Amino acid sequence: MVCNDIFLVVTDVDGTLIKESSPINSVVIPQLNLDAAKEIVARNLLTIATGRSCITSRAICEKLPTNLPAILYNGSCIYDYKEERLLFSVCQPQSAIDVLRQVMEKYDDCGVLMANLKGEFVVRNDRFLSAYSRNLGVTIEPTVLADCSGMLKALVSCDMAKQDEVYEFMCGVMDNELSLTRSEKCFIEILPSAVSKGAALVKLLELIDLPLANVFAIGDYYNDVSMLELVGCPIAVASAPECVKSICKHVVSNAEDGSLMDVWEILKNSKRS
Repeated sequence: MVCNDIFLVVTDVDGTLIKESSPINSVVIPQLNLDAAKEIVARNLLTIATGRSCITSRAICEKLPTNLPAILYNGSCIYDYKEERLLFSVCQPQSAIDVLRQVMEKYDDCGVLMANLKGEFVVRNDRFLSAYSRNLGVTIEPTVLADCSGMLKALVSCDMAKQDEVYEFMCGVMDNELSLTRSEKCFIEILPSAVSKGAALVKLLELIDLPLANVFAIGDYYNDVSMLELVGCPIAVASAPECVKSICKHVVSNAEDGSLMDVWEILKNSKRS
């Protein structure tokens, strides 16, 4: 399928495509971004790369006219909503349980959540996970910390003032099977060491035989860095941290002001040059 005239736009969701976490039954994508998506898929390719689960991403993909499978759980999964088919997944190793257990023993105010294709499960709730559940309109089922089988997401929530301390503690107790990423201002996610949005993007490109040079990627946070560093045209929104913006070729409007429309304009101009 290699063609120098075909490009892929891959966009993060929360903070990039939409302003903030939206309930799954009432997701609002800014009209400028919807208009841009229609222009993109007319001659090119479009998908999302998000930390969201299969359930909470569905409403996004139903409203956004994507034409490729989605990268979910920060790269732990590639899912084709059109065919309802799992194309790729990497589950949490059992060592993630040991890290979560040690976090819970040391920090009694940290929340812990896990997720698989069927749902999201809270091991210990806190105000951040309660807000997450409320904002997304999704029910988080209670569970116990015992088994990682089939789990694609493991997350620790804590106050921003304590996040650096918790992050350093987790780095100190985990083994080389695991890595960490910060997906929102109050979330630290555990990933299998080979998993990231960037690694999943490479897998997706292998399926469609498209080079990284033909990819425009846009994001707003640290969990987007792995894909931004790989692609031909990395783009950040204006609200992204400076260290994220520093690795990008372009900085565009925030979600509510038409971030994806700005990306479409950049893509069109690159084709003219």
